Amino acid sequence: MKTPLFLLLCVCEISQAREVSIKNHREIYESMKAQMSVTPKPGDELATAYESVQETLPTLGTVDEYNASMLWSLVRLASDFCRARITLDAKAEPAQRWLHKMVSFSKAPSFVPAKDVIQDYAQVFWQRTGTEKEAKEIEAFSEGLVMELPQTAAGTLSLLNALCTVMGTSTASVIIN
Repeated sequence: MKTPLFLLLCVCEISQAREVSIKNHREIYESMKAQMSVTPKPGDELATAYESVQETLPTLGTVDEYNASMLWSLVRLASDFCRARITLDAKAEPAQRWLHKMVSFSKAPSFVPAKDVIQDYAQVFWQRTGTEKEAKEIEAFSEGLVMELPQTAAGTLSLLNALCTVMGTSTASVIIN
């Protein structure tokens, strides 16, 4: 797949950088648990994933700790949490889902209501509605993925996991103002 995974990056002026901090590894883990409404159990896949990346996630929450290694660890952890939430929602009736209430998990990715999903993820990860510009960029990313993914239920799961991971690893989800 040639579509870039990271499309939401924060560009801050030097003067703004002093006013910003990022979540440390504990805050990232606790946020993901709450945002995805998933509680890892000791030794399960999510707990193990966190333990394997914990050392590369921020310790103090300083902007200096935001680097490629940290970002890859964040992507792995977010992808695992997203996959867990998507799997739970796929098994539940729409009214009982935490997210994805409008998604038909048995249909192809082209049937995913991307605008609704993107706004739901924005609320969950950013605690706000996405701006028009953010929504358009993520929708374009989604459209590119839809064209590349198999038009199967598995393709829908892949699309949702990619969108969830991208939005869950954006700087808007890890910055503390």
